[in-house]
Amino acid sequence: MKLEIAICDDDISTCSDLDLLLMDYGKENNHEFSIDIFYDEKRLYQMLTEGKKYEILFLDIELNNEHTGIDIGNYIRDELKNEEMKIVFISSKESYAMSLFEIRPTHFLIKPLVRNQIYKLMEKILSIFFRDDYFSFKIRGHIYKLKMSDILYFEGSNRKVKIVLRNEIIEFYSSLQEVFEQVKDRKFYFVHKSYLINYEKVIVFKYDELIMLNGNHIPISQAKRKYIREMQLLHEREML
Repeated sequence: MKLEIAICDDDISTCSDLDLLLMDYGKENNHEFSIDIFYDEKRLYQMLTEGKKYEILFLDIELNNEHTGIDIGNYIRDELKNEEMKIVFISSKESYAMSLFEIRPTHFLIKPLVRNQIYKLMEKILSIFFRDDYFSFKIRGHIYKLKMSDILYFEGSNRKVKIVLRNEIIEFYSSLQEVFEQVKDRKFYFVHKSYLINYEKVIVFKYDELIMLNGNHIPISQAKRKYIREMQLLHEREML
């Protein structure tokens, strides 16, 4: 599988260094990459608008042009509705990290870029691409599969479970605990006895509720509030 990767940074040396590190990683680990480099955002916007698909985008936040990296990230998520692309933000300022969660980035890199840092990040991203990432369920004797990245959350009531996607709800007979056994290693968390959420599909964290990608509000039970806050802090630290 050849991965399509884009680098967008107005600093030529950063692009060159990152391109070399990625190619070295690919050669050393038998992975094939196709890498496009953009020194400003206009050509990248054009390519994305024309339908170009990238698996990974390394994106500088402080582009010295009309748009910032955050603008591009919002365009990818909100306008193109692309949740599959792994966005890795690059910046010389660590202060940006906590303001990027609505874009749901995979990681946040601080300049200057370091070989070990890039290698560790690529191992993490590739482990996501090459794992079995489907949720299986049964309706009337037939087995169905959904990509876990398409699932916003599960809602349980009695012996029925609703799978909530961005524009669809699927219902089948099971329990949330049985569902959890299948998704527990994929950043799905209980926030309430009736809700099992995909952490990567949360766009707003509040003390007593979460707002999901489709705008739905999910309550956090009192017993789960400390736990969810700890999970949020853990994932924020993992980005750095």
